[in-house]
Amino acid sequence: MKKLLTLTALGLVFASCSSNEMASNSHALAERNVASVNTPICAVEQHSRNKSWYRVSIAGKPHNEHWYGKKQVMRIKNNYVQKGKCQ
Repeated sequence: MKKLLTLTALGLVFASCSSNEMASNSHALAERNVASVNTPICAVEQHSRNKSWYRVSIAGKPHNEHWYGKKQVMRIKNNYVQKGKCQ
């Protein structure tokens, strides 16, 4: 009788582990996150009057009201890209 109960218990354990649903923290669900299409795009805008001034806009909105030189604006853009705030 003991053997029958043990085998039944083991059978239930294996049956419950073999269900189609996976736990949300399962290693089988682990995957590398890739930048999605929803990430806004960083763009460098050029000032309309002074062609040597630039600023970064994210999804069409300037990140601030200041204008910068080409090197500075590229550093700002690269920082945003590295932080994953835009593409």
